[in-house]
Amino acid sequence: MRNYHAGYIDGEAKVLSKRPVLYICALLLVYISPFALSHSGGLDANGCHGGSKPYHCHRSPGEMVKSLSGQNRLRCSAGSRSQDCIGTSSRSLSSGADTLLQPESPLPSMEGLSRSDQDWVRRTCPSQLGPSLTISCMNREVGALRGGVSSMDDLSKSNQDWVRRTCPSQLGPSLMFSCMNREIKALRNGVSGLAGLSKSNQDWIRRSCPSQLGPSLTISCMNREIRALRGY
Repeated sequence: MRNYHAGYIDGEAKVLSKRPVLYICALLLVYISPFALSHSGGLDANGCHGGSKPYHCHRSPGEMVKSLSGQNRLRCSAGSRSQDCIGTSSRSLSSGADTLLQPESPLPSMEGLSRSDQDWVRRTCPSQLGPSLTISCMNREVGALRGGVSSMDDLSKSNQDWVRRTCPSQLGPSLMFSCMNREIKALRNGVSGLAGLSKSNQDWIRRSCPSQLGPSLTISCMNREIRALRGY
């Protein structure tokens, strides 16, 4: 009986010895809870807790840059939804604001290109390709737009339309311009020796080499068929 009573007293003493720790934990929860409730929890467009006081960010310094408004924000590559990160590639990099953003944006400058050409580049090089393919694609397409295409002023209206049908804009700037330059060159070189053949042989060649092939393939086909009919 004595041992049981002693054990009960010892157990009660252990419980009592833990009460100060419980009191301290309870006080800490009461003290901290107002701050926890006032914390917004989400990130604003700058990548920081805009609804909390004081305004602050939890990201590492390497992920943050100064926004154009002077506040801290996430880098565009880290997922910031700031206006600074929307259309940075189409804005002039000559201004101070864009110079600030240039180190974190490896996309080529599209300064000097029309709005429609900039949109054409973006459609041709979607971000779904991933960074390396998108950047490589954009560099290629911007370069093609700056290089342009050969003049078609010396071609007839029907031949100009033929080139455009063969090389649609859906190919993207670089492939379209490459296609157009190839077709323009073929039209300038033309078909040789067709006039010396009979009407029936000329029609035979035209049936064998339809215009749907495009200028370069049609003309190449016709020259080949003419050589065959002439025996060389």
